[in-house]
Amino acid sequence: MLIAIAGSIAVIAYFYPKVPPLNTALFDYSQNAVIYDRNDQPYQNLQGEENRQTLMSEQIPENVKNAFIAIEDKRFYDHPGVDIFGVLRAVREVISNQNLNGSGGSTITQQLIKLTHLTSEKTIQRKFDEWVLALQLEQVYSKDQILTSYLNKVNFHGSEGIQAASRQYFGKNIEELNLGQIAILAAVPNSPSYFDPYTYDETNEIRRNENGQIILNPNNQTRALNVINEMQDQGYIIQDEAEAARQIIKTNPGLVVNNPNKTYSYFTDAVYYSLVNDIQEALNMSEDEAVKYINTTGLKIYSTVDPTVQTALEQASLNDNLFPGQSENAVIVSEATGETYLPEVGATIINNEDGGVVGIVGGRNEKTSLSLNRATSQFQVGSSTKPLTTYGPALEEKIITLASIFNDEPININGWQPQNSELTFIGPTTVRNALKESINTIAVQVNQKLGIPKSMEYAQKLGLTISEGDNNSAALALGGYVEGQSTEQMASAYSTFARNGDYIAPYLYYEVQDNNGAIIVSHNPTKEKVFSPETSFLITDVLKQASNGGTTTINVNGTEIAGKTGTIDNQLNAWYCGYSPTYSMAVWYGYDTGSVNVNGTEYPLNIGIFGGDKPGPAALFENVFNTIEVNTKTKTFTKPSTIVQYPEGPTLIPDGSSSEYYIKGTEPNNQKSTSSSNTNNSSSSGTNISNGFKNSSGNNSSLESNNSSN
Repeated sequence: MLIAIAGSIAVIAYFYPKVPPLNTALFDYSQNAVIYDRNDQPYQNLQGEENRQTLMSEQIPENVKNAFIAIEDKRFYDHPGVDIFGVLRAVREVISNQNLNGSGGSTITQQLIKLTHLTSEKTIQRKFDEWVLALQLEQVYSKDQILTSYLNKVNFHGSEGIQAASRQYFGKNIEELNLGQIAILAAVPNSPSYFDPYTYDETNEIRRNENGQIILNPNNQTRALNVINEMQDQGYIIQDEAEAARQIIKTNPGLVVNNPNKTYSYFTDAVYYSLVNDIQEALNMSEDEAVKYINTTGLKIYSTVDPTVQTALEQASLNDNLFPGQSENAVIVSEATGETYLPEVGATIINNEDGGVVGIVGGRNEKTSLSLNRATSQFQVGSSTKPLTTYGPALEEKIITLASIFNDEPININGWQPQNSELTFIGPTTVRNALKESINTIAVQVNQKLGIPKSMEYAQKLGLTISEGDNNSAALALGGYVEGQSTEQMASAYSTFARNGDYIAPYLYYEVQDNNGAIIVSHNPTKEKVFSPETSFLITDVLKQASNGGTTTINVNGTEIAGKTGTIDNQLNAWYCGYSPTYSMAVWYGYDTGSVNVNGTEYPLNIGIFGGDKPGPAALFENVFNTIEVNTKTKTFTKPSTIVQYPEGPTLIPDGSSSEYYIKGTEPNNQKSTSSSNTNNSSSSGTNISNGFKNSSGNNSSLESNNSSN
């Protein structure tokens, strides 16, 4: 006996000094952030160091805790961290097998220590370390804390922790699982690859039966049934519960394939970059600190994304029929460089009610996470700026009405001579017709009458990027901005008309909570009145015509659509910005680079289409809206009671007349146009007539500057 005691003391004296210290900080697990959609359903995980979402003890059902105790450590509540019976069993296995392989007699506490503090090497020192640290842990953590930490840490062959495993294998949160499904998960950690719930064929594809159901791995099934047997034997469940669970395991486990998508959607990309900036500001962190905080602390991001809208956008971006083919120059440079140059897309959709972004797509090619996002990149917008920075503001300031007459003729502003399509002019026409047909000379004249400072003021109210070089009509009337605008900015600006003139800055999430539920950052959208409901309706009324035989035709079943096309100089890129009562969307088409140099020759890469062409931006808009508008409730725009129609009366050009809307109390007079051509710093003036009239030009597009189109 004395010899045995002396030997034990010697062993302890040898191994104990080498035991590492217990570090409770290692139980603060790295966990990925989860993005939820606008319906509070999980949408996508941000990639952290491990695929994990930790839970608090009260969030873990008792059946889950009991299942793991029953199969992994039935004396969990009785031992001090090390189960002497398990140790003796492990010693017998070592002596019998003449090696250190075997179960090891590990308790849940020991397993937790091994997962957090130690390696998997098979040595006596490592096992001694495990015993000592397990005993120490039970002195500072309660049994419930240990079990919760274990369930949040343990590996499930692709997921870390019980919640991530529940989402992966069943597509549900852990509290939604039935007892049979809980047993299937409890079977995994003993040997995650051997007890993986999925069964794989020779090509490593997950096997399904003739009904399309995923086949449960027989190895897992056997152990899961054993879990139920142990739970029943240990008194955790009764006979009826056990039998129901067995039937589920044998016949209908309900497995799904819900592996974490390791490639972010374009929406997730945008959320990530927005969150990095917001976290830096909110918590006074550096960029590196903010990134680590996002990727490791289990944030819950309640986003504005609508999965139906996002999916419709993504599917449309993959539909080659909605895009023009490569331009001749794109074919040449693709062959010469070995790099494929394709027409690209950027698009954003806004929910008009709350101003949140519900969908983003930023390209056509196979995506990688955090890649170039053309939806949030900036491009010149062409004529799509006209309602925002020229006609809308001029109506709001009562400088014009839709019935005002301007003369479409050559103009000269300090040597700048904006042109129309094919260098044609139609003479006197109304503002309504000028906007509907996107006549450049009249947009410039109206912008000049409005005044550059006032136009810039409205642009800034609508969230547009205004640079020092944008204080001119080339930018504010024809969209030739120095830095350009993004589809996110344009969709949000256009949603102002659908919202009766209230602008809401675009945002991607409502709030972000830490793992304890505390709100870290939030967006509380506020409305800023930019246009009156009357101005918004008048612009919408014209843009309905512009999208129904004006510069394009958009057909969306059962829903009114208003919108404006835009095309840049030499058809460099093309836009369509449109909206229904429910959604607003801006679409950009173009190449990623304006030109490519091949062997000393510069090849321009122009999209070569107008914004209203099909295939083109208008086609993608039409495709997406026919999908997302199916279940919307509001199908028509509301006319304010202050808007009335002026009766039929004399028109300047007798080509057929239609009554014009106007704001009650501002009845247009019947004066004929007195405008005339002016040069240098002036432009044609406008007066009012009684009504508008049908398009008299037959012209389907107009130039945005000297060489651009509508």
